[in-house]
Amino acid sequence: MTRDEFINGMTMMWELKDFCIDNDCPIMDDVFDSDYLDEYLDREIEDWSQNMSWTTLRDKLNEIETGYDWYCWDGYGDITPMDEDDLDYYKDDILSWGDDHDIWDVEDEELEPDDEFEDELCEPEDDEDEAVEEPFSVFELIVSCQSEVTNAKLQAEKEEKESDDALVQFISVDMAM
Repeated sequence: MTRDEFINGMTMMWELKDFCIDNDCPIMDDVFDSDYLDEYLDREIEDWSQNMSWTTLRDKLNEIETGYDWYCWDGYGDITPMDEDDLDYYKDDILSWGDDHDIWDVEDEELEPDDEFEDELCEPEDDEDEAVEEPFSVFELIVSCQSEVTNAKLQAEKEEKESDDALVQFISVDMAM
């Protein structure tokens, strides 16, 4: 990937995270998505409940902001939600890291193509002239995607309610002991 491809192509937090993982870049080691936050909290609540009173546990959980797609560990071990400004911040840090570690591919303009390669670029392939007929219309694709998103939201709400119910049950069982 060239530096320009990175600048223009990386517009989502998950793309930056994947890039860091693929290139052994430590910049986003402290960044995680909401699914990981849920898994982390599920694991930690049991330990916390054994070491804290229920009011302290409640307060600790209430301090965690929800509804964000991405979070990070701040310098004090707290969970902090992230927004678009954070994306730009991390993108700049990754660019600097990439410059320092010389990971960027050479720009196409800097390459000197040989004559044979230029000829191949100029020759059109027969397949390019044929129009590809799609098995469904753009409208059908949009409706299908919208349906998938709606189903995913409903599933997430259901899972959140089940998680909340499990927490309430857990706390009430813990208080009964």
